[in-house]
Amino acid sequence: MDTSQCFDLFKNVSRSITVDNYRSARFMPRLYLQITKSALAHDDTSLLLSTLGEFIHYLNVLGFENQLVKVLDQFYGEFPKEVTDSAIIVIRQFVQDAETPLHPSLTLKLLDMHSSDVLLYQLCLKNTVSFLENVNADDRDAVAIREIVSRYTNMTDPMIGLEDVLKICELASDMVSSIEYGVLKHMLTADKITTSSVISIAARVLEQPLAQLEVDSQIWRGQLISKLDTQSSKMMSYVWDVFDNGLTSDIENKLIESNLFTEEYLQLVLSALVNSRHSAQYTQLLTLFDDLDLDHSSFETYTTLMRKFARDRNTTELKRVFQDSMSNGVDWSGQTILNKFFTVLAEEEGDIDPQEVFSYVRKIKLHLGYLDPEAYNALVTMALKNRLVDDAIESLKRELPPLAEGSKYKQMNYPQLYDTVFEFITETPADAECLWSVYEEFINHFEIPFEWYFPIIKSMTSKERPDLAFNIFQTMKRIHRTTGSIPPPPTEIYTHLFKQFGRQTYVEGVETLDAIFKVDLTINSSIPLLNSIMDAYCSIKNFTKVSHVYEQICCSPSGPNNETVSIMLKVHTFYSLDNVKNYWNNMDELGLLPDQDNFKRYIVAHCYHGQPEMALQIAKQMDELDVDVSPEVVKSLYQWTKDESMKQLVEQWAETEHKSVWEKVKDEIINVPVRVLETPSSMEELGPTQEELRLIKS
Repeated sequence: MDTSQCFDLFKNVSRSITVDNYRSARFMPRLYLQITKSALAHDDTSLLLSTLGEFIHYLNVLGFENQLVKVLDQFYGEFPKEVTDSAIIVIRQFVQDAETPLHPSLTLKLLDMHSSDVLLYQLCLKNTVSFLENVNADDRDAVAIREIVSRYTNMTDPMIGLEDVLKICELASDMVSSIEYGVLKHMLTADKITTSSVISIAARVLEQPLAQLEVDSQIWRGQLISKLDTQSSKMMSYVWDVFDNGLTSDIENKLIESNLFTEEYLQLVLSALVNSRHSAQYTQLLTLFDDLDLDHSSFETYTTLMRKFARDRNTTELKRVFQDSMSNGVDWSGQTILNKFFTVLAEEEGDIDPQEVFSYVRKIKLHLGYLDPEAYNALVTMALKNRLVDDAIESLKRELPPLAEGSKYKQMNYPQLYDTVFEFITETPADAECLWSVYEEFINHFEIPFEWYFPIIKSMTSKERPDLAFNIFQTMKRIHRTTGSIPPPPTEIYTHLFKQFGRQTYVEGVETLDAIFKVDLTINSSIPLLNSIMDAYCSIKNFTKVSHVYEQICCSPSGPNNETVSIMLKVHTFYSLDNVKNYWNNMDELGLLPDQDNFKRYIVAHCYHGQPEMALQIAKQMDELDVDVSPEVVKSLYQWTKDESMKQLVEQWAETEHKSVWEKVKDEIINVPVRVLETPSSMEELGPTQEELRLIKS
């Protein structure tokens, strides 16, 4: 095929591609490179730009936004300036013709490439409005939206994009609140502006932070009034009178006599009052509306009140206004203010009635279908905070919008919920079964980030449920094997599991994990990992395996380290004190000097075999060998010494010779009984004694 035919094929595929059939068109990137190379060789700028336009359309349809940006970056970096300058036409057309609104993060990157192009900025603003109107809030990018809006203040003509920026401020007020004040001020520098725009600006102004608004009250009053005709300016003056002074009898009379009320100004007066220091008078204003035969039971009135009380987190007034709106038949269908209402309700401080909150979920679902991510997170947080774990789990089953079969939500969809669930699983002092039930239901609906797995594994092993930790490990292996969406379990997880499986005498776990490790080609046999395997087999008293691993360590280039020595001292402690002494005395053959943990193990071995006097002498020798006596050494010596008179000698020595260390540990060890350990069922056939279990877990 010649270049023209290649482009026709390229265009046809680009325009017919979907997420379901794209695998059959994997040749597209290669064909793109082939056509652009040919176009450049023949100096065919038109073909070059057309090919670029089709390719970025193709990438956008498939959701490959990062690749799209890389393609544009590469295009601008490789092709002549006269070509790249013309690419703005392609970018404008791409934004204008996008079948679905572009994500704000992509829109912002396109703006960065042509920051001075006013027409592109206008198109991007319209795209952002469309995005906010049509895309669920869970997929919004607050940072990108805020940056897009902030660039409006760079426009020398404030009329450019004014209506769209106002609409964005309305649709994403929570996202742009930090910059909206300056944006609104810039709007009023426009020479010509419509009355409806001035009213819209005034509505946004009146919802700005009160402290700042009061300082600039007269400035806003003057600027807004100056943009209006005589009748409208008179009404705007009344609006600011209400904001500054409240609903005085004089202002009431002016409002009654003016006969200028429209629905728009009615809402402005109400907004001015409820957002001022005189907000308590709002019921008085509603009564005045009744006297004037004005309907104050409109959706707009209740929205103004709901937004005000949501910002103030005034749940009493919020509930009252909502109930009143329901009584007056207000249709809240699709109105996102209900999400904010519910969020404030669920996050209320102090005593909260969970059942009342759940009842509002049912009411709001009638209008919205489902809560947005922020509101849903508030629901789950409230349930978990009140230990209503079953309700939280049930909500995961019933309160999430359905997805296509086999699909799951991502962290970007529910970022706050991810934080809530992760914190609950890893930091809550609940029993393991409770945490596991939340985790198990959560992973049915949500993709788990790779960085979650290790902390959750640690949480399960800390609660002495190594079987659940092993389940998570095997899930990681399965996901890596079947999808490749996460890396395989790293060495750190293997090391942690071997240590914990051993100390919790989880025999099946140790043996199965070792079998998995031996065939895992992604893991290198480091000394720390081999030490953990040896420690695990020591703890389950499989000393044959210990010997095999120890030989492997000794044959490795780096050889044993001090951790290896500690484990071998523990191994020999199970046999006899003579074995321990013999290994200790031959440590120099390993090229190692004993460290604090080695001394601790040597001391424990002597106590274990009934020689606490010798254990104390060994502790005293540490200073002579220039090894610091650590808190762990003192604790182990004291706790493993059974004889009370010897305990007193240990205390006297520590208090005299190592006072600062003793002060750190004395409250932790004196008068604290040694915990009686239960024999795990997996170890019953081995018959460990209480002392052996103490040694295993030490």
